[in-house]
Amino acid sequence: MNRSRQLIVVLLLAAVSAAGTATATYARTAVLARASGPFDGRWAATVTRAQLRRAGADAPLAAKLYGPYTALYEQSRFEIRNRRTGAVARGTFTVRGKVSRVVFASGVGVKPGQFSECTWSVYRDRLTFKAIPGRPNLLCDAPVWVRAG
Repeated sequence: MNRSRQLIVVLLLAAVSAAGTATATYARTAVLARASGPFDGRWAATVTRAQLRRAGADAPLAAKLYGPYTALYEQSRFEIRNRRTGAVARGTFTVRGKVSRVVFASGVGVKPGQFSECTWSVYRDRLTFKAIPGRPNLLCDAPVWVRAG
């Protein structure tokens, strides 16, 4: 093979390799974009005892749960942290249309496997949940979450 043919073969192989890498990168990015949920991200809220009581908590539970919170929803998992007490709730979540379902693995006042089903809405970087009558809601409608980044 002469020198110019070798150069053409090397350039073609480099182009094919680059195209394969670009396609793989695009495919990974597309999968991650699809995996992102409608309220994935970081959120913050401050929940008062009064809000918790209105949502259905008894006084002792409200005394344990009130305070500033941060929440992270990402790739079907969540972590909610009470910054006053350091308590953390973790689990998984799914979204089907306007209904979210969270399943707790751990948290204050919940048992592993307990779940909550609520409608959700994001408007102007505010995330709210509303209880669905007849379904477990685990105080989902107490806070109003604000996007934290």
